[in-house]
Amino acid sequence: MSNSKIFERLKRKRFFSIGRAGMDFYAEPPGTEFEQANNFSAHIGGSAGNIAVALAKLDCELELVTCFSDDAVGRFTAKSCTSLESAHPTVGLLAVKPVTRLLLLKPV
Repeated sequence: MSNSKIFERLKRKRFFSIGRAGMDFYAEPPGTEFEQANNFSAHIGGSAGNIAVALAKLDCELELVTCFSDDAVGRFTAKSCTSLESAHPTVGLLAVKPVTRLLLLKPV
């Protein structure tokens, strides 16, 4: 496909974001060391989730295809994505069967 055709398709502002939507957790105020923080904020995270938020802010037509874990983080993320869908009529949400995954990182 030529570059001009690619640019023409991008101008339509219609996208799919497929992948993980999770939760990003930040120490507040910005710049505070995590272990020194008394306040935190939580937002949609994950590659697909972050892309969905950015494209929604740009008024793009978007379908977010993801799954949510069956725990408090998954419910928070699902609620946040549903709020995003409600606030931006051009955003659609397709959630597949919930899964739970745990990743343990050993300190080096």
